[in-house]
Amino acid sequence: MSTITMPATRETRSRRDDLVDRNELVVADYADAFAAPAFAGDPLGELIACRCECGSFGCSEQITLTFDEYETVRSHAGSLAVAPAHRFGFRSLTASVRFHHVEPADAQY
Repeated sequence: MSTITMPATRETRSRRDDLVDRNELVVADYADAFAAPAFAGDPLGELIACRCECGSFGCSEQITLTFDEYETVRSHAGSLAVAPAHRFGFRSLTASVRFHHVEPADAQY
């Protein structure tokens, strides 16, 4: 098991923002594909591979979320989807086997 060292707060927030932006693009690509006339399936329940949003420079974990789960994470301002092993140092909102929906421990309500 590897240890993840968290960088300075400003760098961490910047990296998290970049990861969230990247995941937004991945989900948009899936949404476009599911909107195509040739797609006959239902996207609900489909798993989307995203990057862990913990912000650590040592993290390359992938997590999977459904569209509904992803939308739930994005609907809470400042919340993140992280790998289960990377939940420490965050305030947990919900948890599943595949990912944890968290917010930074220093988040203001």
